[in-house]
Amino acid sequence: MPVRTNIAKGFLFRLAAVAFVGIGFALWALYDGAIGYPYQQKRGEKYHELMGEDEEMSEEELAKWDVVATENGWQLDDPGPPKTKFDIAGQFVMVGLAAPFGILFLYFFVRNYGRWIEATEQGLHTSWKQEFRYDQIETLNKRHWKKKGIAKITYSDNGRKRHFLLDDFKYDFDATKKVLIAVEAQLDVDQFVDGLPQELPSGDVPAEESVADAAAEETGSVSGD
Repeated sequence: MPVRTNIAKGFLFRLAAVAFVGIGFALWALYDGAIGYPYQQKRGEKYHELMGEDEEMSEEELAKWDVVATENGWQLDDPGPPKTKFDIAGQFVMVGLAAPFGILFLYFFVRNYGRWIEATEQGLHTSWKQEFRYDQIETLNKRHWKKKGIAKITYSDNGRKRHFLLDDFKYDFDATKKVLIAVEAQLDVDQFVDGLPQELPSGDVPAEESVADAAAEETGSVSGD
């Protein structure tokens, strides 16, 4: 019976959150650079022009400011020191930094949305059309499975070696483990690298020498981490 693992909702949420923050910050900086800061700059320059060298506006200067601000449709409060051209330029620099970052993660979100991996009786196939049979598999590397939940499959495709990753961070944890077990059930012990099977297939007991060799590899990989 086919076993399928879908892209993890938590992984998609993280991609979406980073994309939202990056794009949102870029839009905010773009608004400030194109509208907010120039608007404040005009108000600030006029306010401090009327105030002159004084630390505070006199009642007469405040009356003039009220008239000027009303005529221009400005807010009446103290705008503070006027923004400089460097302040404005800095906002566009932040747009250039944040926008590509946000767009990149938005691309990752769209690219990964709806992805799945399925193990059938014949082999693995995916939503993005990568597929291979179990008899094409050369090795299953489990060096990073215990700590990071990543298993790397190396298989032959028309004479070329290709790789496929099972990652229980990106895909549903329990379902990904079931897919891994389905793959392991089709392999010989000598095809495992830096790890033993999750479960040995029923009725298929490997030779004692093979088990000993695999256990030695497992012990060596743990001590070497």
